[in-house]
Amino acid sequence: GPGATLEVKTVEVTIKSGMSDFNIASTLKKAGIITNTSDFLDSVHKMKAESKLRAGKFTLRNDMTHEEIIKILAMLK
Repeated sequence: GPGATLEVKTVEVTIKSGMSDFNIASTLKKAGIITNTSDFLDSVHKMKAESKLRAGKFTLRNDMTHEEIIKILAMLK
């Protein structure tokens, strides 16, 4: 119910090369890392990371902010 604490999960997500940002967002949502693909894509846009998200295996948690996830996927410092 309301006020329930999120059970923190660590998930290994595989991003395949050639995936669009939308596909990546969908993959993250399916994995339970994000809840809202359009909010995530807004964050990608705000961080100007549209063409920077990379393929690979990433270990992500469902309590990460969109910004944290994007920094990992785009290898931004």
